[in-house]
Amino acid sequence: CSQIYVYEGPNSDQGVLDTYNRIATDNLAKQVSTSWGLGENNSSPHYLQAENAIFLQMAAHGQTIYAAAGDSGAYDNYPNNSSLAVDDPASQPYVVAVGGTRLTVDAATGVYSSESVWNDGMGNGAGGGVSSFWPIPSWQKNVAGMASTTHRNVPDVALNADTNTGYAIYYNGQWTIYGGTSCAAPLWAAFTARVNQERQALQKPSLGFVNPLLYSLAAGSSYVKDFHDVMLGDNLHYHAHKGYDNASGWGSLNGAPLLASLTQTVEAAPSASPSLQVSATLSSSFNKGKNARYTIAVLNQGAAPTSG
Repeated sequence: CSQIYVYEGPNSDQGVLDTYNRIATDNLAKQVSTSWGLGENNSSPHYLQAENAIFLQMAAHGQTIYAAAGDSGAYDNYPNNSSLAVDDPASQPYVVAVGGTRLTVDAATGVYSSESVWNDGMGNGAGGGVSSFWPIPSWQKNVAGMASTTHRNVPDVALNADTNTGYAIYYNGQWTIYGGTSCAAPLWAAFTARVNQERQALQKPSLGFVNPLLYSLAAGSSYVKDFHDVMLGDNLHYHAHKGYDNASGWGSLNGAPLLASLTQTVEAAPSASPSLQVSATLSSSFNKGKNARYTIAVLNQGAAPTSG
C-alpha cells in the first residue's frame, strides 16, 4: 500500500527552502523528486548554498532527490532564455539531474525501439549543460564526453519527456498527454523505489544517495545492459553521443538489468531506517512570483515483491 504526504510551500525563496528542509528533517522517505526549477543564474549564491546544505543533509540520511533538468534546452536563463544556463536545483551536486528524451516504440508491439534527445525547437527541449557555480563532483571527474572538466555537468540521466508522446494523465475529467522533464524525474524516483523494495525483500539497506553508484555502473562493463545510451539529437546546443553527454547524461534506464545491478550492489550511503520508505515530490515548473508552488510527496511502504 502507499501513503501520500503533501508538502506545500509559499512561492518564495524562503518557502522553497523551508519545504525542502522539512522533507529532509522529516526523513520519511529515501527517494524524493522535485519538478520545480529555475535558471541557476536567477538565484543568489546565498540561496544556492542554503539549498546545498539541505541536500547534503538528505544525502547524509541516505535520501536521493531527483530533479527535473528543465524544459528550455541548454538555455534555461529565464526570462530571456538567450544564453547557456542550467536549472537549479538540478545542477546541485547532491541532486540527481534528470534530462529528457523522445521515445520511439515499435508500432505493432509497443516494444522499445530507440530514443533521441527531446527537442521540440522554439526553445523547448531537455535541460542540460554546465553549472556556472558548482565545481565538478568527485563522481564526474575523469568521465569522458563531459562539456566541462572543472564544473558540475547536467544532466546525470534521462527519460522520456516528449510532450507529444509523453504520459496520459487523467485531469479535469479528461485524458491529456503531458511531458517535460517534470515527468521524467518522478519516474526515476519511482524506479528507485522499486529497487529499494527488492533490496528490502533481500534484507539489504536502502541505496542511499545514488549518483555515485549510477556513475560507477555507467563507467563499467554493465553500461550497455543497464542503460539505453542516447546517441541522437541535441538540446538546442549540446549534442548526444556515445557514453555520457550534456544533452542526455548517461541516457535512460533499462529497467530489469539496472534493477538487478542496483539490487545486488553495495549501498552508496547508510540508510537511516531499515524499513523501506519512498517518496516523490512533484510540482509544475514555473517562474518565481507568477504562480503558486505545489510540492507533492508520495511515501510508499510496500510489501516485499513476489515473482510471477
